[in-house]
Amino acid sequence: RRLIKPRHKELYDFIHSHTEAKIMHHTCGSVFPFVQDLIDVGVDILNPIQTSARGMDPAALKREFGERLVFHGGIDVQQILPFATPERVREEVKRIVAILGQGGGYVLAPSHNIQADVPPENIVAMYEVIQEVSEQADSQRSPTAWATWDRRSSSTQCKRSLSSSTPIRCASTLAC
Repeated sequence: RRLIKPRHKELYDFIHSHTEAKIMHHTCGSVFPFVQDLIDVGVDILNPIQTSARGMDPAALKREFGERLVFHGGIDVQQILPFATPERVREEVKRIVAILGQGGGYVLAPSHNIQADVPPENIVAMYEVIQEVSEQADSQRSPTAWATWDRRSSSTQCKRSLSSSTPIRCASTLAC
């Protein structure tokens, strides 16, 4: 924290002050104790959410940090995708979406790269749920909705708006 945190903050502050870029920080494993530090230095999106790691309970992450951070990942590539049945994969994807996707601020994705040991039918099962959830979300929002991100907001940082000084098109229906 003493060596790395100040330098990351300086870099991320510079990026935020000179661009409209969002900072996506990749850090694997059990990082719950460091998530507040990542927010403090200016991280906007945490990747991946490795729910199989100790202390990375998605409900606790969403409760503690969901108003200040977008989560990217969450679908387990170590146990669920390689070894579960397609039906179990569907259940797990729906469970993670229900937790991390509640209120927005979630990009539905695997927790890391999909490896060669994952059965193709499990990949298809995951993407079928993604398609289903995306279609449901699309039917509930205006096709002209844009996402805006206000880092200065004391409450929610990801807001829906029809006009914005810093519009970003939603890359995923769950990202906003």
